[in-house]
Amino acid sequence: MLSWCVFRGDMQRHRKQFANTLILATALIAAAASTLLTPPLARPQAPSQGMDPQLLARANAGDANSQYLVAFAYQNGVGVPKDLAQAAKWYRKAAEAGNRRSMEILGTLYERGLGGLPKDDVQAVNWYRKAAEAGDAFGMNSLGSTYEHGQGGLPKDDAQAADWFRKAAEAGNKFGMNSLGIMYEYGRGGLPKDDAQAVEWFRKAAEFGDASGMRNLGIMYAAGRGGLAKDDVQALSWFRKAAEAGDASGMRMLGIMYLTGQGGLTQDKAQAVSWLGQAAQRGDAIAKKALEQLEQASVGCIGRDKVNSQLTPVELYKDAASCIDQQKYDDGLFLFSLAGAYGRFDILRVKDATAHGVVGFLPGMFFNQLDKAKVAAFQDRVKQMNGNDALKAKYCSDLESMSPPGYFPTYMISHGMAAYGNAMGVALAGANPGDNPLVSPFEAAKAWKQAVDDYSQCKKPEGTGR
Repeated sequence: MLSWCVFRGDMQRHRKQFANTLILATALIAAAASTLLTPPLARPQAPSQGMDPQLLARANAGDANSQYLVAFAYQNGVGVPKDLAQAAKWYRKAAEAGNRRSMEILGTLYERGLGGLPKDDVQAVNWYRKAAEAGDAFGMNSLGSTYEHGQGGLPKDDAQAADWFRKAAEAGNKFGMNSLGIMYEYGRGGLPKDDAQAVEWFRKAAEFGDASGMRNLGIMYAAGRGGLAKDDVQALSWFRKAAEAGDASGMRMLGIMYLTGQGGLTQDKAQAVSWLGQAAQRGDAIAKKALEQLEQASVGCIGRDKVNSQLTPVELYKDAASCIDQQKYDDGLFLFSLAGAYGRFDILRVKDATAHGVVGFLPGMFFNQLDKAKVAAFQDRVKQMNGNDALKAKYCSDLESMSPPGYFPTYMISHGMAAYGNAMGVALAGANPGDNPLVSPFEAAKAWKQAVDDYSQCKKPEGTGR
């Protein structure tokens, strides 16, 4: 087939895990503060920096569960600054003292090479196995995944993978439930190809809150498989739940539903582009391709009455070039000006400054191939507009009357270093994969006025009030 945890071996299975665990651990830390007595310290105290002193005392005295909670606090910044190296140190202490959750997390640290540890799949498998054999459901699922992909010196072994996925699923692990469903869907690991069993496990995973399970259940409804009636409304419902839970494939499926008008939806390109854009920003290659196809299909010289806020600068510059080629210079000028203002608006709302430069080379992508005489005629028209205050004021007024952009600015975000780092699996400083790439809060109306004024450098002819 976006928790603040940054070092999961399988981001899909672990990101939700720590969002839930953070709530639990915070409660446990508070409980420890009120119920535990401080024992004599057997080891040097670690600096507390706001951490509960009784919890820290028990951790320093060798209590495995307290060591786990201290590690978790360092990992998530609960009472102390986030510090993955300190988290790794305490997870190791807890794992070696027998805390099974810490065993699995330590394995993930090795798998990802984080917290000052080397990237070491053999050590990862070692700790996953210890966690699984100690009864940790997450460890069972992680061990199943390493067998599935042949990591850490293990041969690829779908039978072992399916066995550990089943153990994880039966122990209540939602990621194991979804993985077991996939094994049944494709008949892997010695299991029969059984869509009914796949649906059963996808549903269990979805009801436990797994976004991938939600999306896979939606796919089964859309196709009418596994004993389900073909039901686009149910498919839409599960795709939406998956999308809202952060699943990129769910976002893409929801976008396609809006594009095609399935599941009782009215066709809505704006919603389709928005969801496809969010999926593409999270690395979904199919969504990115769909967006490119939509952009290509929209090329043409359009009049002002056909312009809407869903047209990106990429589309507008393409359309402007088409107008120039047809010698419709006034239409081309309006589209060109709107593209520039929209690009300026996107610069104001996209966080990653390294992505802003894309607006500088967009015009050349489409204008360099035009007949030079037509380009010169268009440039003369621009000069005429700039030299006529009344005409320029009219253009400014027409631009301001347009709505601010309503699309998701994937075209810009995808050209930044943050998006490149996410695609390469490298979290750059201040750019985690799950972060909102847009400035928030953001006053769109105010930014749109600023974008028009900054881009067009609108003058105020006497007596106009502008």
